[in-house]
Amino acid sequence: MPEAPRPVAGEAGTEAAPAYRGAVIIEWPPRCPYAMSGCAVEIFDAATGKPFTTVMATGITVRTDADANLSADLVMFAGQDGEPLFGGEPELDGDAWKQLGTGVFSFLVSEMRVREPAQRRKP
Repeated sequence: MPEAPRPVAGEAGTEAAPAYRGAVIIEWPPRCPYAMSGCAVEIFDAATGKPFTTVMATGITVRTDADANLSADLVMFAGQDGEPLFGGEPELDGDAWKQLGTGVFSFLVSEMRVREPAQRRKP
């Protein structure tokens, strides 16, 4: 059976491919006997190894397709220009918090790993 033609990005009824903002490493918490908490997931910049401190734990969506790259849509704090804030803490002095927004930004996933369990301290 012949394969159905694939839609081309930009054609009527299709969406253009997302503009990736870079590559990330997703680090999952160690295995636990109960449900995993989203706040324990950490996101790192794949190029620098530095953590993204502006990703909201409630907004991480990992996507994959058999013929595509693994990607992640991250809900992040965004500046007034609509661009993602990559590091530090957003400044919330005075009424600045009213102008702080969020956005969904797409990244390629270069690695996913499980954090090592914490070593138990000897008494």
